[in-house]
Amino acid sequence: FGLFPVLCYGTIKNLDLTGELTVSANNLSGGSCQADAGMLVGTVLSSTIQNVTVNGKIYSPGTLTSKGRLSVGGVCGYAFADMGASVVIENAVVNVDADISAEANTSNGISSVMYGGVVGFSTNNRQVDAGPVFIQNCINNGDMNVNAGRCGGIIATAYYGTNIVDCVNNGNQVFTNARSGMTGGIASNLSYSNMTNCVNNGNIDATASGYNGRIGGLVSYITGVSTISEGGNYGIVNTLSTAGNGQYRGLLWAYLSSNQTYVYD
Repeated sequence: FGLFPVLCYGTIKNLDLTGELTVSANNLSGGSCQADAGMLVGTVLSSTIQNVTVNGKIYSPGTLTSKGRLSVGGVCGYAFADMGASVVIENAVVNVDADISAEANTSNGISSVMYGGVVGFSTNNRQVDAGPVFIQNCINNGDMNVNAGRCGGIIATAYYGTNIVDCVNNGNQVFTNARSGMTGGIASNLSYSNMTNCVNNGNIDATASGYNGRIGGLVSYITGVSTISEGGNYGIVNTLSTAGNGQYRGLLWAYLSSNQTYVYD
């Protein structure tokens, strides 16, 4: 869903967009579903987006079933790099305020409801010659009110082969998932991916009673062979929880997996 539902081996550049997007994912049969939505593009496949400015609002009431990913982003919902090809999203400025709810799907995994200020979910095909995803020189100025599994100022889920470079988040987050959600100033999840010279200036307020998740000033959850270098968090991480187990908080990151290669300068 978006101005362009799918961008496949194409290029969008030098575009200003203003609008409002309302999106939800329904699967009344009770099975799994996957849906991607962005103000500009829903799904980006081995393509390039350059020099774009996106303004407006995004609203999503979530999904009516407990299964299936709904990834929403200020520019694009889902970015995928195929073998021998790459995705490049660069010089994007996002002035989009988002109000995102999970509804029935309250999980925090890759099949959750998620929102990223620029991209919702990105990955490659996880093969040896898989291409990279580059999200670089992007700025998010939009505020985020999110009651869902994952949220990030730039991207919610940076999966295999994603490189977040020279990005800045200025948007504030109010994160109200009272179950087990994850939120980060730049990314919620960094998995087999890299972050270089990214800065978060936005505040994170996760004071919902009973909140039992992971909150990081830069990243919530880091796993796999991932690196973080340079950059920093200058926002406030504000949490108040009555839950006892599974709470992880950090001004830089919240949770670091044990099978992780990690660098921070």
